[in-house]
Amino acid sequence: MQIKHTDIHRKNWQRVIERTQVFSPIENGRGVASLMRFDKLTAPFVKDYGNGEIIPIIFEGGYWLQAGIDGEPYFYTAMFDERGTFKQVYVDITAGNICSPPDTAHFDDLFLDIVYTAGGNIYVLDRDELDEALKENVIDKATFDRVLSLADEKIANLKNNGDNVTLRFIQLYKSLRELF
Repeated sequence: MQIKHTDIHRKNWQRVIERTQVFSPIENGRGVASLMRFDKLTAPFVKDYGNGEIIPIIFEGGYWLQAGIDGEPYFYTAMFDERGTFKQVYVDITAGNICSPPDTAHFDDLFLDIVYTAGGNIYVLDRDELDEALKENVIDKATFDRVLSLADEKIANLKNNGDNVTLRFIQLYKSLRELF
């Protein structure tokens, strides 16, 4: 097990054959947003959260809006369908984003992820990976505790402000969609 280095291009996906992607600075140039449309895939990807909530994640015609602020510990990916309907936001907890220049934005993924769906449900993913990373000394105890604290903060924010978070991503999606 090792920390995954993720970049905004997501070029390592085998299932994505063709995509269209645009970039824009956000937060007065301190961050970046990217809108990616999946034009051709080998196969779609659908996530079943186990409670009857099944969400298409990657499918032809769908969009991913990625956003991060330089140095911040969260990197966001909001999913939209081909009509621009918000489906979910996926929050990676990171070791700190590097967002300059915008088309090279990247982060080191610290395993634990949070999902907020259009229906207002919140899911915490990959806790087992975080535990394993600590056990295998991939991360230290201070990092482990920080990730859990960051997750608690983000979950509380989504519980109290989920509609506002969703609205912000919808507005950003609309502004980037004009760049296609």
